[in-house]
Amino acid sequence: MASSADAHRGVCDPILENLKECLLKSDCVVNKGRLPSDCLKNHFDELEDPCKHLRVSLFNCKRAKLDMRKRFRGNSAASSSHTSPFLPQQATVPGEVDSANSSS
Repeated sequence: MASSADAHRGVCDPILENLKECLLKSDCVVNKGRLPSDCLKNHFDELEDPCKHLRVSLFNCKRAKLDMRKRFRGNSAASSSHTSPFLPQQATVPGEVDSANSSS
């Protein structure tokens, strides 16, 4: 049975967790002894590319949550198909027809 904390996870939470993990493993935190928040705010240019990309993805996800046009279409920033070593890959539903490959 899932806990109530799992039930209330937001769509951007997986990106946030991956960003936290990336920051904790970054050179800025590990070798230079800085706080992750300090690295993110004051030393962003020193971070590795995966951490930078996750930060931009988190920003886009949060911005999309406020965009009223996304209320019906869904948050594409949170469900994008970009490949990240930290995010699980989306599985296809059996029997689902891919609209790009179907002939009409």
